[in-house]
Amino acid sequence: MYDLTPDEIVNQFSQRDEVFVQADHFSIALNTYNDGINEIHFFVTSAGTIGDARAGQNDFDVVLDCKVSKDAKGWYAEYKIPYNTLRFPEAEVQNWTINFYRRIVKINQTHTWSRIDKSTGNESQYSGLVTGVKNIDPPVRLTLFPFVQGVISNFDGSTETDFSAGMDLKYGLSDSFTLDAHLSQVLTKLPLMK
Repeated sequence: MYDLTPDEIVNQFSQRDEVFVQADHFSIALNTYNDGINEIHFFVTSAGTIGDARAGQNDFDVVLDCKVSKDAKGWYAEYKIPYNTLRFPEAEVQNWTINFYRRIVKINQTHTWSRIDKSTGNESQYSGLVTGVKNIDPPVRLTLFPFVQGVISNFDGSTETDFSAGMDLKYGLSDSFTLDAHLSQVLTKLPLMK
């Protein structure tokens, strides 16, 4: 993202998926169904915060990696989007759509690769067409998210700790349905004295 004044690039750090903060961002909009409905956005801010979203859904967290770097010409984003995050129909030859967005906070502008007419229709209908995608098979969509959690509670001179561990599981049953499961187990519950 070329910038004449790279020292003025806004870089507010935020949590995952909080990409509309005081930071520039770049995003890729990809629709593997070319239907104007199932568009996926992959975001990264100039501070390195990543985010993702599916059109019309708030809950869309995929395994995604993106690194940013800066120099005298601006900032750069390098994406790593795992193949199993993409859903597409089983067809010999497919047509997808794509667009790229760049938001520049200091001048309050958003630029796109394929021009969008805000007065007519929705943004996804203006994405560029990618034709002739062929000889690809839908991936096995199985993702595991292990976690460990600890809580310390202090009330009225008594302190307790809770530790738990578990795993979130996502499994693609078909190109339209995903099974989400959450497994959790409390490991210990210990009272602590002063």
